[in-house]
Amino acid sequence: MQVITLIHDPQVIQRILKHLGLWAPEPVQRGPPEETCRCLINDYAANGS
Repeated sequence: MQVITLIHDPQVIQRILKHLGLWAPEPVQRGPPEETCRCLINDYAANGS
């Protein structure tokens, strides 16, 4: 197989991937975990249970 050309236009790439059913939008950015998670882990480590 040979590479004939490269596609640089993001809109064209999106249209091709949507047509093939392979388009997945970028995931939504999440914030850091809640502080309570770290407290539970620290309590577990301190108690040893």
